[in-house]
Amino acid sequence: MASCLSCDDIINSVAKYNHIEFALELVRDIINQVKGAGRKRKVINELTQLYSHLSMINKKLGQNMQRLKNITGNLARVKSTLNKKYCRNNNELNCLKKELHKNYFDTVHALVLAEEARDPYMHGHTERVTEYALSIARGLNLAEHEIELLRYAAEVHDIGKISIPDFILSKPGKLTPAERAIIELHPAKGAEMLEPLEFLKPALPIVRHHHEHYDGTGYPDRLQRERIPVLARILACADSFDAMTSDRPYRNQKLTVEEALAEIKNNSGSQFDPHIANSFIRSIRSQNR
Repeated sequence: MASCLSCDDIINSVAKYNHIEFALELVRDIINQVKGAGRKRKVINELTQLYSHLSMINKKLGQNMQRLKNITGNLARVKSTLNKKYCRNNNELNCLKKELHKNYFDTVHALVLAEEARDPYMHGHTERVTEYALSIARGLNLAEHEIELLRYAAEVHDIGKISIPDFILSKPGKLTPAERAIIELHPAKGAEMLEPLEFLKPALPIVRHHHEHYDGTGYPDRLQRERIPVLARILACADSFDAMTSDRPYRNQKLTVEEALAEIKNNSGSQFDPHIANSFIRSIRSQNR
C-alpha cells in the first residue's frame, strides 16, 4: 500500500466501504509504513491519535449495537404482549357480538312464537319445520355453516304472518283470491322485517323464497329451479310436509305421513326439487321404521 495516504484518504475510504474495522486496519498499515520509512514523529503521533479515535468509535458502535439488540428484544416482547391483549380483547368482543346476536334472534323468535299463539293450528309448526329442514340438510351432507344458516331461517320463516289479519289466518274453508294474495305477501314481508338485523342478512333469501315452486309457479317472485336458493328449496319441502300432516282450518282432516310423502313424490319436479324431495322421503321413512 502506498505510504502517501492522507487522513482525507482514510475518511474517504471509511465513507466508501462503511466499515470501521477496515479504517482501523488501514491506519495500522500507514503507521507501520511511516515507521519503516523513518518519517517524522509528528506524523506518527497524529496517526496514533487517529487510530485511538477510530478504536473509541468502534467500541461505541459495539455498545450501541448491543443497546439496539436490547431495544429490539424489548420491542419484540412488547409486541408479543400487545398481540396477546389484542387476541384476548378480540375474543371478548366476538363473545359479546355473539351474545348480542343471540339476544336479537331470541327476540325475533319470541315474536314468531307469539304469532303461532294467535293461531292454534300453527302451534309447534316452527320447531317441526326446523327439525325436518335440518334432517334434509344433513341427509344432503351440507356444510355445517349452511346447516346453521338454515336453522336460523327455519326458525323465523313465518314471521311475516304477523302482518296478516286473524280472520284470514284462521278462516275455515277456501280463501278468496284477495285473501290468498294477502297470505302470499308473508314471505316478502318477513324478509323486510328481518332486513335491519345485519347478522340475519344471509337468511333473508331463504325466508323470502321458501314458497317458490321448482317449476316457477310459486311466490313471491316466481323463481324456478336453481334460481331458488337451495336452502329455500329445502325449507319449502319441510314446510309443506308439516302443513300436510298438521290440522288446518281449511280442511277436514290432516294427511298421514305416508299420504304426505306420496304428495311430495307426486309433486317432485313441479312444486319440489326432485333431489331434495327424494332425500326427504328417504329420511322420513328411515326415521319411522
